[in-house]
Amino acid sequence: SLRRPDRDSNPEPSPLPKPKRVLMPADAQFAVGSVVFVPDEQQAYLPKRVASCTGLGARTKLTVGPLSGSGGAAVPAKDVADVVEADPLALEGAQDMVKFSNLTEAALLHNLRTRYSRDQIYSAAGAILLSVNPFKQIPGIYTDEVTRRCQEADAKALPDLPPHVYGLSENAYRGMLGEQKQQAILISGESGAGKTEAAKACVKYICARSTGGGGVGGGAKLLRQGSHEEFVQNCIVEANPILEAFGNAKTLRNNNSSR
Repeated sequence: SLRRPDRDSNPEPSPLPKPKRVLMPADAQFAVGSVVFVPDEQQAYLPKRVASCTGLGARTKLTVGPLSGSGGAAVPAKDVADVVEADPLALEGAQDMVKFSNLTEAALLHNLRTRYSRDQIYSAAGAILLSVNPFKQIPGIYTDEVTRRCQEADAKALPDLPPHVYGLSENAYRGMLGEQKQQAILISGESGAGKTEAAKACVKYICARSTGGGGVGGGAKLLRQGSHEEFVQNCIVEANPILEAFGNAKTLRNNNSSR
C-alpha cells in the first residue's frame, strides 16, 4: 500500500536569500561609493570613488575622492561626460580583457598600467595579444620553462596560460600543422612599441619549436648542428641585425626605428 510521506520528515527547502543590490537614485548617474574612471591630464584616467552625485546627463554634478580615505573634489563639467564606471577586473589587472563586463578605453588603459607596474608586459583581449615595451630587461620572461609550458599545454589549456608572445607563436605553429595552411602573425604598433623585438621572439620560438628543442636556448643549439633546413632557419634569426642596419631610421620616439 502507498503511504503519504510525513511533511515533518521531508521539510520543504527554505528559499535562498535574495542577493543584495546597490540601488542607484533615480535622479543620479552614479551610485555613491561606486568606483569610476575619471579623466586625468597626466594619467589619461584615474580610478576614483564617488562621494556624491546628483542629476543626469549634462546636469550631472559629481564629486569623487580617493579609493581609500576621505576627501573629495568636484569633477569639472567638461569631464563629467567622459566618466565611466570601473570594471572590477580592470582594477585588479586581469590578464584577459575580453572578460570585462564593461570594456572601455579607461578600463583598458588602467588594466595595462596595473599589469605594467608588476612587470607583466603582456595582456590579452581574446585572440589579440597586447604588449607594452618595458624599456628594460625583465628576468624570467623568455626562459625555457615558459617555452615548455606553451609546448606542453593542450588545446584547452593553451588559451588559459598567462598571455605571452610564445603562446601566440605556439598557436600559429599548431595551426600550420593541423590545418596544413600558411599562418600569419600581424604585429602592429607605433614607433618604439617593440614590434621588432616581438618579431624576433616569434621567429626564435618557431625555429626552436620546429627542431624539437626543449626551449629557445636548446633550440638554438640544434639549429647550429642540424640539417640544411635548420641551418637556413638559424641564418634567418642571425641575419636580422644585419638587415636592420640597412633600414633603420630616427623618429621622435625611437632613435633606432626598424624599417
